[in-house]
Amino acid sequence: MASANYNLPLNAGWKFHLGDFERNINLTASGYHHSAQAGGDLLNVVFTDDWTDVAVPHDWLIALPYDQTAAAMSGYKHRGVAWYKNEFVLPETHVESAKLVFDGVLGQCTVFVNGIIAVRNFSGYNRFEAEIGDYLLPGKPNVIHLLVDASRWEAWWYEGAGLYRPVRIEFRTQNHFLT
Repeated sequence: MASANYNLPLNAGWKFHLGDFERNINLTASGYHHSAQAGGDLLNVVFTDDWTDVAVPHDWLIALPYDQTAAAMSGYKHRGVAWYKNEFVLPETHVESAKLVFDGVLGQCTVFVNGIIAVRNFSGYNRFEAEIGDYLLPGKPNVIHLLVDASRWEAWWYEGAGLYRPVRIEFRTQNHFLT
């Protein structure tokens, strides 16, 4: 890594799948304490190769066909569930602190880093983040999966669905205070 403090933008390289996959995901709080190095794997999903390349910002709802049976609040479009994934390789350097930051994901979502639950977010109108340093594998492929459930809306207007704001990983050195 070039310097100790830098941001890795993740607005490109995303793949998208509309709909759900066959899954058995353990969403218990214990998932927050596993590490990628320990081989913890909580994401048990049967993925297919049916992914489309997208870039952030991405609203999947706007591309769906109109349907008069769908709610007017969602633009006469059927809301639902979708997946995103982004794969990347980090340099062979120890990661002290890495914060994954989502500036906006419309829909309730669960974020997995290398198969481990990193964070869950329940509103599309707030920025959220997760410390993922323990989940990353330096010098090896890493993958972020994002399960977005936009089946319910939060507002009284068309709000879209998906990754609608920038995504990044903020790498920082950890601060140590001596007393």
